[in-house]
Amino acid sequence: MFLFVCILVMWLMIFGVALLYVSSLKPELSSPIMYRFQLIILVSSLVWILFAFGLTFKGTLWSPFFSHPVNLNSILELLFQLCFCLYAIVMLIGSVIDRMPTSLLLKVTILWMLLVYCPLAFLIWNPHGFLASIGVRDFSGGMVVHLSAGLSSLILAKQVGKTPHQHPQEIQVKWQFLGVLLVTFGWFGFNAGPAGDFNQLAAIALLNSFLAIISGGISFSIAEYVLERKHTLPVLLNGTVVGLVTSTAGVGFVSPLQMVFICFFASFGTYALSFFIAKYLDVDDVVDSFAMNGIGGFLGSLGVICFDPSVLLAQLLSLIITILLSVVGTYLIVKLCHSSNKL
Repeated sequence: MFLFVCILVMWLMIFGVALLYVSSLKPELSSPIMYRFQLIILVSSLVWILFAFGLTFKGTLWSPFFSHPVNLNSILELLFQLCFCLYAIVMLIGSVIDRMPTSLLLKVTILWMLLVYCPLAFLIWNPHGFLASIGVRDFSGGMVVHLSAGLSSLILAKQVGKTPHQHPQEIQVKWQFLGVLLVTFGWFGFNAGPAGDFNQLAAIALLNSFLAIISGGISFSIAEYVLERKHTLPVLLNGTVVGLVTSTAGVGFVSPLQMVFICFFASFGTYALSFFIAKYLDVDDVVDSFAMNGIGGFLGSLGVICFDPSVLLAQLLSLIITILLSVVGTYLIVKLCHSSNKL
């Protein structure tokens, strides 16, 4: 029952991201953006159910389509992991969803899932994976989901080029507020679900999730004032999401006080780095997919080392592999698609 509830709230979370995108982009593009978003979720889900989940977590082409009778626990695991995969995918497409043709975006997404996401999920989350065997700490996806998707979205944005659309400078706060509500609501399932049941570990993850929301929001507001001498609602709302991003690697491994430390300083670092990157990096990422997920996932994963130095080697090696696989894999996917489609 616990995983079933987590799946339901995570499903809402995924569609909350669509509202965040709509809040940042040209209103006239809302319909095509939502169409691409929905289509990619449907096709990606089918690929995951047909064979991607089996290859990643079962070591075979296992699928409920070909199993009889169907095991309840296997179905819950499949759907729970699907939600993680879909969240990574919607992070990936955010930087280019306004300007990449639907068919090409679909090709890139499926290839990225098979060549980047699935290998990382196997290495880090499958008990037989190399990085899992050496003790990496990535409880709910600081590296598997956020760092990989954030970095890959940066490569996509760089390769595709500038958007031809004139997006509004001001965020549509009502859509952003609703999107953040759904995302933060679903994140409790996102962070607590890997515990597998409603137990002590899940309770710690839930408490740490609340603290991540608080720490990230306060940290972003302070960073905005220190660097820009102003306070704005969009930054406060983004901070609550970034706080959760920075929590994902260690949310089930650290104490509440340690979680506050990691999320506060990692969120502050995320804002500061994204502030300077926006000035000097010539990449058009309108929804800040790289800044919020790539930088946040990296700093949060790094922060775990501060409170468990024994995982230094495993954590650093995992970060390096995640970065290399995300950057090289996405670059090759873009080049492969470029050979048959003009980006």
